Amino acid sequence: MHTSSWTTPTASGAYDPLAVAFYDIAHEGAQIRAVAQWCESEQAQQLCTLQPRSVIILCPEHWGRAAARLALAVAEPMGCPVHISDQLPRFAGSLDIVVAISERADHDGLSQSIVTAARRGCHVVVACAPHGHIAADAEDVAAIVVPALPLVQGLSPARVFAVVTAVLRCLDHTVRAAGDISAELNVSADHADRELQECSPKRDQLVNPARQLALLSGRVIHSGRGLVAASLADTMSALWTAFGRASASMEAQELEVALPRLEPKEQNIFYDPEFDAPPSSNSELPLHTVLWLSAETVTWARSQVSEDTTHERDGVIRMLARGYAATAFFGATDA
Repeated sequence: MHTSSWTTPTASGAYDPLAVAFYDIAHEGAQIRAVAQWCESEQAQQLCTLQPRSVIILCPEHWGRAAARLALAVAEPMGCPVHISDQLPRFAGSLDIVVAISERADHDGLSQSIVTAARRGCHVVVACAPHGHIAADAEDVAAIVVPALPLVQGLSPARVFAVVTAVLRCLDHTVRAAGDISAELNVSADHADRELQECSPKRDQLVNPARQLALLSGRVIHSGRGLVAASLADTMSALWTAFGRASASMEAQELEVALPRLEPKEQNIFYDPEFDAPPSSNSELPLHTVLWLSAETVTWARSQVSEDTTHERDGVIRMLARGYAATAFFGATDA
């Protein structure tokens, strides 16, 4: 049986729950490297020669579509329209590229979209679990398949981000070769690994930014200034909610206007449950806001940024890894 340093049993023979929760998260750098390695393939080289009418990105998971939009925000401006959805649009045809992404092995809707897209003559790229109906359908229609890590089965926002980035960069004809894209993604993978080392369960709350984020409970709003930061906030909101920490997202400028309405109301000392309406949830749950990709000091939010990057994409990857790592500590009593 394969084990890693994250899931090695303790002396008592039991697995550390935090290490198990962190297992898939710890592979985010490897997920990006797998995509980087694919970028050196002949299939990726062929993709670089295409000039499609549009790129259609299909992902059945809400958090996956959010991660795809984040990758698009970083890649903008694009030379062609990019459509992100959970269903194949009617206009899809031989002039379009369809990219289907899911961590699932089986999904009837996505499988049908892959088969239909191929039947219409679309160039089809598939990134899915290594075994299952989706992989079988991709093979049947001779789709371009981005290989998956064999022993990782959980969510991977980094993989979605990397696949979308790779395809969009392949279609950016200012890039000289797919090998250049591979090199860029390998740098991003290194940044993901460094961030995850800082967020390791072995590091305590004082020096672990992911543990600190996991302490935010009650009402959590993710925010950011500008398209990229706001897209990262959307991704974090979807990801945290998927792991049981209900969250919302809002662009920072809009959030600043809305904050007075979101703050808990002062307790009415004359409140009588016999005659007065029940208090709103706003007065019962604390409000926490996270401002992504920002180093500014504000009283209304906890700012999150990495200053150890030179490219915007690498800073996004580090924050994506940090926000995902926080989900491993949601169930820990001491975060």
